[in-house]
Amino acid sequence: MRAIARRLNRLEERFGTAEESWETRHLRVRLEAADRRCGLPPISPERLAELRGKSMVEILNSSQQYAMIERTRISSKV
Repeated sequence: MRAIARRLNRLEERFGTAEESWETRHLRVRLEAADRRCGLPPISPERLAELRGKSMVEILNSSQQYAMIERTRISSKV
C-alpha cells in the first residue's frame, strides 16, 4: 500500500490532479452505491468540500479514518 501511495503522490506532483472523466464519474457512482449497501450515510456537501483539493492518497487515508469513525458510531447504536 505504501508503494502505491508513493507512486500516486509522484504522479500527482508531476501531472497534477486529473479532471473528472466519465470513468471517474462512473466509479464515484459505484462507490456511492457500495456505501449505501454497507449502510454508510451519503457524502455530505461539507465532506465533499473537505475532500476538494486533496491528493488521491490523502482522500483514501481520510476516507479510511472516516469509515472507521462511522463504523464505531453505528456499532455503538446497536
